[in-house]
Amino acid sequence: MAQRIRASEIKLVKALRQIRRRAPLARILVMDYLDVVPDHGCYPTLPATDEDMAYISAKFRQLNKMVHRAARRGGAEVVNTYRQSAGHDLCQAPQVRWAETYGPSANDPAVGVPAHPNAAGARAQAAYLLQHLRDTDPDVFR
Repeated sequence: MAQRIRASEIKLVKALRQIRRRAPLARILVMDYLDVVPDHGCYPTLPATDEDMAYISAKFRQLNKMVHRAARRGGAEVVNTYRQSAGHDLCQAPQVRWAETYGPSANDPAVGVPAHPNAAGARAQAAYLLQHLRDTDPDVFR
């Protein structure tokens, strides 16, 4: 998995540079992954061992570091959703978590896709994106 993450960095940098070539005046934003994969299991909500979850959580952090590096190398800004999403991981109550394990989602009617944002997570990411724009360019909404 680490090799695939490293290989993806090259692809992401190329994609960002291609965007820059095609739209030289564009403001390119890259959003990282939410902090939704805990470093421990929480059976039966998350039917995995502590060891497995520690590994998967480490890979998600490695993936986020890669996204940040690729954004810098590719000339993009990072909207950091990881740091701001602590406490909303897969082991939290259905009304608190911002990603799902499997089965129906309690946030909005939907089927959960493991470790992917649910409706609450997507709304939070959108809010972080808008706040990033307000913080970095206060005139953007005028």
